[in-house]
Amino acid sequence: MSLPTHGVTASPESGPAPEWAAAVIASRESCEVLMRTLDALAHAAVRPLLVDVVINGNDELALACARRLSPRPALWPAALQLRVWSLALGDKAHAINTYVHQLWPGAPVSFFVDGYARVRPDALQQLATTLAAHQPEALAAAALPTSGRGAAAVTADLHTHGGLHGNLFALGAPALQTMRSLGFRLPLGLYRVDSTLAAALAFRLEPGRFEWAVKRNIVFAPQARWDVDAGPWWRPATWQAHAKRRQRQAQGDLENWAVRHWLLLNRRPAEGLAPTVEALVQGWAQQDPAGFAERLQGGARRRQAWQRLSQPAPDRSAAATPPQLVIHV
Repeated sequence: MSLPTHGVTASPESGPAPEWAAAVIASRESCEVLMRTLDALAHAAVRPLLVDVVINGNDELALACARRLSPRPALWPAALQLRVWSLALGDKAHAINTYVHQLWPGAPVSFFVDGYARVRPDALQQLATTLAAHQPEALAAAALPTSGRGAAAVTADLHTHGGLHGNLFALGAPALQTMRSLGFRLPLGLYRVDSTLAAALAFRLEPGRFEWAVKRNIVFAPQARWDVDAGPWWRPATWQAHAKRRQRQAQGDLENWAVRHWLLLNRRPAEGLAPTVEALVQGWAQQDPAGFAERLQGGARRRQAWQRLSQPAPDRSAAATPPQLVIHV
C-alpha cells in the first residue's frame, strides 16, 4: 500500500456536518498505541462521530494504521466514521492548523485528542454537555488529567490559572469558525500548543475587542477523563524522554512569555502571531529586550533554548503539501 499521490481535503460544505467530530493528533506513537486510542474513542461515541486521525511526519504509521483498519473493526458503532490523513511535516501545530482550516467538518462540538490518550467511555459526553451548558460564553471545554506523571500539579495549576490540557479538550463551532474567518494559525515548531491556543481563546481570539477571561471562555469538565501510559521509571528511555521534556519545557517558557507579550501586553491580533516559533520568540526579544533578558536569567535551559531559537528556522516547506487521505472507514 502506498500513500495517494494527490491531496484530498474536506470542508463543512462537503456534506452534512456530524453531531460530533474529533481530531486525533499523532506522530511518534506506535500503531498499537494509536489503535487503543481509537478503540477508546469508539466506545465513547454515543453520538454520530467523525474522527480524523491526523498523522504528521510519519507515513509508515499512517499506512500501518490503514492496514489495521481494513477491514473496519466489527465492534465499532455504525455511527462512527473515521478518516486517516498523512501530513508531510511532523509538527503538532501544523497538524492542528490543517484540521481547523482544511479538515474540520463543521460539527457543533469537536474534540482534540493526543494519539496516546485513551478517553474514558463518558469523557466526550461530559465535555459536550459541559460546553453546551456554558454557551454562548464558553468557546472550549477542558478535561483535567487524572493519570501520568505530574497530573496533580497540572490539575492544580489549571484550577488556579485556567487553560487547556493538550491531551483532551473540546472546541465549539463558534471558536473554530472564528479561527477560520480570522485566519488564526499556531506558529510552526511550537511546543506549548495548548497554552498558546488557550491564550487566544481567553480573548475570544480578538484581543483588540475583548478582555482576558480565560475561565469564562474555557470551562472545566472535571469528570471528563483519559488515561495515558507512563514508562517504567527505571528504564533509560524513560529518563532520556524526561530530559528532553525538560529541555522542551524551557523552550515553552519562552514561548509563553512571547505570546503574553503579543496578546496580553500589546493586544495584537491573534491571527498576527508569527508563523514560526523562532520568529515568535525572536520578535519578543527585539521588541522587549529588557524583559527578555530578565526571563533568560531563569536558568541554563532557557539560555540553551534561546540559542536554538535564535538560529534560522529549519525548513518547514513541507507544510505546503496538502493532507493525504489514506483510508476512510
